[in-house]
Amino acid sequence: MSAIIADLQIVRIAGLASDHLELVRSLDGGLLQELESSREDLVTRRREASDELYSLVPTLERADRRTALALRRRMHSDDLDPIAGEVSSILSAGLADRLAAAERLHEDFRLKVESAVRSDEARAPSLIRRALETSEMRDALDLLAPGFRELSLRSAFTVGARHTRTALAYMGRAALKPSPLSTLTSVGTPGGTDARRVDPSPLFLYRLLHSLVDDPSLVTMLEFKPAYVIDRNVVVRRVVEAHGSAWLEEDIVSLDPYAGEYERLRDWRGGDFDSLAALAGADPPLRVARWVKLGLVQVVVPGRPGDHPQSALARSLRRIEGKPHAAELARNLESLETALRSAESARKDRQPALASARAVLDRIGQDFRVRKQTARLLNEDSASPAPVGSSNIDAMLRRWGDGVRLSIFRSHRYDAIVRRFEQEVGPDSTHPDAAAFFIGAHASREFRDSMRDAWSEDRAWIERRSTGRSFLPAGDTNAPPSVGVMYQELADPRGGGDPALVVNQLVNGVGGIVARFGVVGGRTGSRIRADLMAWIDGMFPRVAATFAFHPSSEVNPLQSAARGILPSIEWPTDPRRTGHELSFEHVGLKHDSKRDVLDFVDQDGRPVAIVHLGIVPAWSVAGARGLALCVMDPWVDGTALTLDSNPVERARVAHAEPRHRPREYVDDVVVRRETWMVESSELPLPGEAETTANFLCRFDRWRKGEGIPEEAFGLAISSSGFASEARKPLWVNMLSTHSLYATLPLLREGTHVRFQEVLPGRRSGGHRVTEHVRFLRWERSHDD
Repeated sequence: MSAIIADLQIVRIAGLASDHLELVRSLDGGLLQELESSREDLVTRRREASDELYSLVPTLERADRRTALALRRRMHSDDLDPIAGEVSSILSAGLADRLAAAERLHEDFRLKVESAVRSDEARAPSLIRRALETSEMRDALDLLAPGFRELSLRSAFTVGARHTRTALAYMGRAALKPSPLSTLTSVGTPGGTDARRVDPSPLFLYRLLHSLVDDPSLVTMLEFKPAYVIDRNVVVRRVVEAHGSAWLEEDIVSLDPYAGEYERLRDWRGGDFDSLAALAGADPPLRVARWVKLGLVQVVVPGRPGDHPQSALARSLRRIEGKPHAAELARNLESLETALRSAESARKDRQPALASARAVLDRIGQDFRVRKQTARLLNEDSASPAPVGSSNIDAMLRRWGDGVRLSIFRSHRYDAIVRRFEQEVGPDSTHPDAAAFFIGAHASREFRDSMRDAWSEDRAWIERRSTGRSFLPAGDTNAPPSVGVMYQELADPRGGGDPALVVNQLVNGVGGIVARFGVVGGRTGSRIRADLMAWIDGMFPRVAATFAFHPSSEVNPLQSAARGILPSIEWPTDPRRTGHELSFEHVGLKHDSKRDVLDFVDQDGRPVAIVHLGIVPAWSVAGARGLALCVMDPWVDGTALTLDSNPVERARVAHAEPRHRPREYVDDVVVRRETWMVESSELPLPGEAETTANFLCRFDRWRKGEGIPEEAFGLAISSSGFASEARKPLWVNMLSTHSLYATLPLLREGTHVRFQEVLPGRRSGGHRVTEHVRFLRWERSHDD
């Protein structure tokens, strides 16, 4: 059956017109080719002169012989320094004249190249400044790199300078890489409007709450819940920060060392500070703080679904009487809320509102010793009117998607979970507590080993390109086979007048990657919410209710922003107020032996769907929550495109990749851009005494030898896969010293460099690159 395509259409719009990357105007490839041709001619003349000198050496006096041999050695140097005047008295007249003419011609073209380069270098700083002063770049940089724009205005943006490298990296991403992760782009839908949403870092608020636990007068206004305990073990959460993001991971820790502490809490079911103080004995604030640090008690995030956490916390603080610092913190949080809403509504200069919000966060952080974070303090999504795509896109996607369907298969990890359920609970049985099953399974070393084996089986299945698991059954509450497609439209890639698509990436097809845009505001947010809910409803026609799961939303902004699209379901260790959200503890798992699947059911036995609405890939979520995500969506995208996008996989196979791969099509869809893979040590670097013209000529010679175009995306691939330098492709203009000197040091930090063509290419006239996101699904197999 052909794919069903969602009505939901998302367009990511580049925040910077591609004209702003016009770093090269005076220098062109033709001039460098002239310099290269003159160099080749000069090398030929020097070789001829060297041969003639060699034949003359036996006829010369000893002193002249030494001079001739020294001159001959210089003729074989790569420096090509002028030498004709020194050998004119030795060489034949005709050869001496030809050598002198070749030197003059080469020097003439070298000076022309140097002049063109100086002209481009002189023009580049003003081009960079104009780009940074566009309203979109101002808004984005005020969030991404507070203070950078002000510092950069005083920068000369010279070749190779740190500010130059940073500015060009932002410009390349803003103009050519409309990623769903990027603050440098906006989101749109057909008929959408301008809007934006600004939120403080959830990690900051999470750590603020834990800082308040150490304040004896403020801890009294907090609410708490017990930790999750299973078989004399407690599930303890910890924050992991990496690459500017944060995640909550869980460890299972024995309760034995804390048996005495736990006995006090055994029958406590959560509540306010007073309920804990009654169990604490002497010095309740100190003991409660100890329980929180041990993981025996959790601080509850205040507020109800839909509340801004900072506003809910301010309301709680206002209830404390006679504590000036509580009132001061409440005022600061209210000021933060006011500044955020001002930043959202500001039409022009938003910097004062953003600066005010950051100042409040800094002040709170200092007053309450909130631990510093690598993630940024403010996060934003913005919406803009979106262009309408081509009318025949759906037909292209459907034809191409039906081929993709064969590479989507049911995971061996799902099978391992089903086998565990059969062994522990029984065939055709129901476990009343899904969380207990998942956490208990993950606590088993034997089961964890089986899951690692299942990972390996999935990987081997992808390598075999087999389709035998592509049409296995799925439960009514398991997501059907689906995929999200990020693509760009091409006007005429083959020169035949027909449009085409180039696919950038495949993602989970439920829609979680775009869910956070549903709260951006205006008609854009409303349209996204409505279309996304309709898409999800169509995926689960046989369920009684649908809930959204947002793992780590307490600390991760890309997860937290998606809350509110659907009713949430909480993991038992999530610090949400008891009773405000459905919990996994109140959802069961039911086995169907006929289809050999697991379904989620409510306490009345009715099927309920749970969907992961968040941008973090489900496969990257470890522990028991990862098992739950696998049951929610048991499908693996085994396409070559997705495998190639995995940084760990790229690092693993880089050494075996072909040096050049041509552009690959499936019908009218480009599934791989033209690609070149080279070892990073091969990249030419400028010599210490080398002229700019000679270096550019040498680099251009290397580039043309490989067949790499003048503009490309370069990706450093390191042996670690997830190393920071390997995460984002860098746009490189290989005729620009500003671009080359900014990117070459970064590209050489990996073991290999992958270059890909810029497709679609840059266009003038204020054109902005757009990326479309669409979703496809297929019916489950063997449904009754």
